[in-house]
Amino acid sequence: MGYWGVSGLLRRYSTTNSSHLELNRMSTPKIAAVIPAFNGGLVLDACITSLLGQSCPLFRVYVIDNASADDTATLMAKYPSSQVRYSRLTENIGPTGGFAKGMQAALDDGCELVWLMDQDSTAQEDTLQKLVAYLDSDAAVVAAAPAKLEIDGQLWVGENLDGGIGAGKQLYEGPPFGVESTLWSGMLVRASAIREAGLPLTELFGWWCDGEYCFRLRKHGRVVLVPESRIHHHQTGAVHLDFAGYWKHYYYQRNSMYLYLNGHLPSPGLPRMLSDIGKQIMYILLRQDHKIQRLQIVFTAAFHALSGRMGRGPAWLH
Repeated sequence: MGYWGVSGLLRRYSTTNSSHLELNRMSTPKIAAVIPAFNGGLVLDACITSLLGQSCPLFRVYVIDNASADDTATLMAKYPSSQVRYSRLTENIGPTGGFAKGMQAALDDGCELVWLMDQDSTAQEDTLQKLVAYLDSDAAVVAAAPAKLEIDGQLWVGENLDGGIGAGKQLYEGPPFGVESTLWSGMLVRASAIREAGLPLTELFGWWCDGEYCFRLRKHGRVVLVPESRIHHHQTGAVHLDFAGYWKHYYYQRNSMYLYLNGHLPSPGLPRMLSDIGKQIMYILLRQDHKIQRLQIVFTAAFHALSGRMGRGPAWLH
């Protein structure tokens, strides 16, 4: 058998009608899912439903609610606390803070694997099973992630290989492959690696947090994408360039500069960063609408990165 005895578990699952509870008592690793939530409503409900329906059973789903103003609390009340541990915060600490709190709760409860999930994602029935099986096959792998299908059903090919090279679409049609970084959603991480690497940087609030965390995880082992394991993820794209979504650029720019300047990621150097900001400014002035508002976001993000003002962005941004 493998490290957790998962290979035998999966064979038994495919040839018997044992319940999830019986399997959990036999040999499956203790797995927790963590979902940071904010005004997720029915989208979050669909995510949880897909997690509880996995062929490989979960010990528990931890939902960390970032002070939602919708009916999230009411929707969560229907789930037994033994299945879904719902924690409502009094303030919004961002998805990164939510992940950190949920991951710590999973570690405190003795979980061996932690499955990170965005609230707008849904998993196929065997998504987790395929990730667990791959981790069981290679002790050098500290995290395994599924391929992501966008809202239109198209495969997202945004993962980076070593050196920041984009992964070509053909790789997603083959066996698992190592990546430099991937999105949070669907990534299954060994608890031992979390203890070694530490929790996510809560000061980031959101954006670049998954890339930075992959960088830390890779100091302790490989991060691998498993193409045959898939989730549906509704927001996988880059920073929105239309003005309605441009507020996200604040976090993208501030956090990337902060991580480079403080040694969390290999830095391209301050001159290169300032040059990139100059190019953004020229592009805004020449090509984009809402010029003053966009420039305000760019300058504020740069100033906050340089001065170390992190956490949630200014009130006027949201």
